[in-house]
Amino acid sequence: GNYAVTMTATDTNGDVSVSTLTVIVPFVAPSAQIVGVPANEYVPEGYAFSLAGVVNNPTSLNVLTESWTVTAGDGSEAPYTVSSPNVTYTPDDIGSYTVTLNLLNASSQVVASAAQQILSIGVAPSATISGGLSGGTTTEGTTLAFSGAASSPSTVTSAKGFYYTWGVTLGAFTYVAPTTPTTNPTGFSFTPGQAGN
Repeated sequence: GNYAVTMTATDTNGDVSVSTLTVIVPFVAPSAQIVGVPANEYVPEGYAFSLAGVVNNPTSLNVLTESWTVTAGDGSEAPYTVSSPNVTYTPDDIGSYTVTLNLLNASSQVVASAAQQILSIGVAPSATISGGLSGGTTTEGTTLAFSGAASSPSTVTSAKGFYYTWGVTLGAFTYVAPTTPTTNPTGFSFTPGQAGN
């Protein structure tokens, strides 16, 4: 704004002189920047990422609040909002997520904002086999039974389920051909008919 500084001088005879000086204070808008972005803007599904805000507030008396919103590109997850200098979020599925940082004034009006895209990429599930014999050693002609399970850091991926295929090799040779993929990992059994490694 423009400020007018006025001084009035009056002598003993009542003569008056006025001097005015104008002071200009230009308005500088606040700005926001998002830092801490993961390399290549990628993060694995089911793993948390954290971002921080850098705020440039030229007017110290202008109190600003940092408000974050994380939105999934496909709308599959409800927007996540938090008021804080930083934000931590765990994408629960693959896809694009938009992180927005808004600076709010005392009237909750947005005076500055910044946005950053984060891409959540797929993670291979963890497969586990249990059963058989302790130590993995048995004799010819003994039927061995196994069970399998899989897990993922993404609850969305886990809820969709996994496909399981079983097979057996003897050295470099196929002993039991891979089974047809199935969503039921209840178990698998085979009988070794030949000793070997």
